[in-house]
Amino acid sequence: MTPQVHASRRDREKRVPRALLAGVALSIALSACGADRIVTNAGRDPSDYRDRHPIVITDKNRTLDIFVGANSGPLDPRQREDLRAFVQEFRQRGKGVMMAYVPVGSTDPVGDARGIEAIRAALSGPRDYVPLSVQPYMVEDPMLAAPIRLSFAELAARVPHSCGRWPKDLSGAGTREGIENEQYWNFGCAYQQNIAAQTADPIDLVRPHVEERIDIVKRSNEITKLRQGQDPATVYDSSKNKATISTVGSGGAP
Repeated sequence: MTPQVHASRRDREKRVPRALLAGVALSIALSACGADRIVTNAGRDPSDYRDRHPIVITDKNRTLDIFVGANSGPLDPRQREDLRAFVQEFRQRGKGVMMAYVPVGSTDPVGDARGIEAIRAALSGPRDYVPLSVQPYMVEDPMLAAPIRLSFAELAARVPHSCGRWPKDLSGAGTREGIENEQYWNFGCAYQQNIAAQTADPIDLVRPHVEERIDIVKRSNEITKLRQGQDPATVYDSSKNKATISTVGSGGAP
């Protein structure tokens, strides 16, 4: 092999490491230029609306204002019905005791005292008896009607924040939200609020009701039918009150 050949090989061996170093430096420079465009999960809102707007269970006060009027006597029929419904709600979902706030400083203190006695009398029956804890409250304007306010605490389901908030810009083409086309923050908030408002018993969101006792007679009859090779399903007679197309709307005429 000639000396020229050896010299060209040494030159190629020197150039290869230089080319590798140049490629590595170029890749580092490009990655540094695009570092501000890398999208990370830091500060990102949850993608699921149920995580952004969770339904929580909180304590809520239920109130009923009873307007006793001057020289109060027995409650009128309308307010007796309101009081009876309020007591029923207290028995179903109430926590603790029922509070009765009696006004102090009104134009008719005697009527207010008689009003609380009228409420006690309405709740003293065998079905409506509810112990009351009476507390006073100051009247701001003596010229206005000052009711006796009944109150009790109950569980309520709600979203822990208000809806209709837009914390981020949806139209910005240079923002992450505009580029990624993800759900906006307010998406699903009204839906969660409606579900919480329609929940009759908030505990249903935590656990189901306790299973009731089974119907022993019905179960025994179904097992007997299975042993006899019969269908245990309930058979409904659909032949009664069955109309045909020719008789519907004809008024009985042929």
